[in-house]
Amino acid sequence: MPCEDITEVLRLTIDSQDRLVSYTLTKLTCGGKVSGRSLIRDFVKRKSIMEIMSLNSTEIISSSRVTDQFEEFLYIKHLFSIQSAISAITGESTGRPDDFCVINTISHGDRGIELLAEIKIDLLTDQIKACNRAT
Repeated sequence: MPCEDITEVLRLTIDSQDRLVSYTLTKLTCGGKVSGRSLIRDFVKRKSIMEIMSLNSTEIISSSRVTDQFEEFLYIKHLFSIQSAISAITGESTGRPDDFCVINTISHGDRGIELLAEIKIDLLTDQIKACNRAT
């Protein structure tokens, strides 16, 4: 029987120069990957948080090998999740309501800022539909 909780967990690390070191997006209940734990890693790794905030879904999709609407949705979901978490940390606006991202912890360690957040996928899905990129 499939789990009914569709909440996902975003973990990201930002170094002392405000560059993304790593991120993963997994399911809250089982920790399973969400179509690749770091699906858009190549697009965001080592980018500054300002560069990530300025990325749009068209840039990500056109630079990837997306073959259908479901894959497109997954790429956009990863991007919006990362942007939402950065927005919650910095106060930088994404232009979208950010209530689908709930920060659980933010800590500062040797690797930089480490964030753990829950992503409410049902609310995020509404945002992706609203931007007219995926259905």
